Amino acid sequence: MPEFRKEWFAKAKIDYFAPFVNLWLSCNAWYVYHYAEFGTKDRVLIDKVKSDYSKRNHIYKQFKVLIEGDAKENQIFKSNIQQLHYALNDAMLSSDKLGIISMESAVCDYNNKDDKTNLIKTPHLKKDGTVFESEKDDVLKLETLYIISDVEKVFAGLFEIIYQVRNCLIHGHMNPGDSEYEVVKYCYLILYDLMSF
Repeated sequence: MPEFRKEWFAKAKIDYFAPFVNLWLSCNAWYVYHYAEFGTKDRVLIDKVKSDYSKRNHIYKQFKVLIEGDAKENQIFKSNIQQLHYALNDAMLSSDKLGIISMESAVCDYNNKDDKTNLIKTPHLKKDGTVFESEKDDVLKLETLYIISDVEKVFAGLFEIIYQVRNCLIHGHMNPGDSEYEVVKYCYLILYDLMSF
């Protein structure tokens, strides 16, 4: 009798492309309903989600809880952001309007899209691996990487990245290769946590 381990193993790989689109549709349905007074144009609504830091924005509230805590789910969320950073660097995805999509050139304010923000920060570390006191307030630790401590900017930049990845996928500008698969996987995992409010 033949062994079908390889064949079944290949079929066991989760296809994150389709679930990511479905998850984005859930997100889209939420913000179109939640911010109905701003109309139905995606760009207007995306900008509203990225700039509303009030309790009204459930996605931002969820982001703040996940990025600032230290529980297991917080660590997983932070790890997914770090892995997204690496996946984006490997995939080298590009947007017609924004150029390379990365955490090192994030667009926090689309109205000023030429002003890119580097969300990754490299603080000076002591011999024991901790951040020097003078830089402690400037950074948030993910897993092994650090990001800027401005939670609002990180949220805006990250949400724009997820939206741009969605655009690349939906508009057929994405090769469904291994590197791109990793980008979509981590966008899915991050957005799933953000939508679990």
